[in-house]
Amino acid sequence: MVSGVPANDGSRQLADFLVYLGAELQVSPNPVAAYRSDLDRLLAGRRDLPDRAAIERHLSGLLPTHAPASVARAAAAIRGFYRFLHAEGHVPEDVAEGLLGPKLERK
Repeated sequence: MVSGVPANDGSRQLADFLVYLGAELQVSPNPVAAYRSDLDRLLAGRRDLPDRAAIERHLSGLLPTHAPASVARAAAAIRGFYRFLHAEGHVPEDVAEGLLGPKLERK
């Protein structure tokens, strides 16, 4: 749990983050939709925003059923979301700072 921040607040903040990606950063709709799916999966069924340990468990749990590139994208979505939350003053620290996804092999 991140400092008692309720996950329902996280849902509202997720909507704000997705608007920020699309409107301010001008990220294309497909990556925004993928980030929404990744972050919805992280927040599903939670009462509070997950802490670093919960995030790492979540990403580890994706490895058996998702391609490494998908897990890396999920990690990037989580890093961006928590960076946004911290910059906007919604959380006191960015618990996802330095979070890495799986190492991707080059073809």
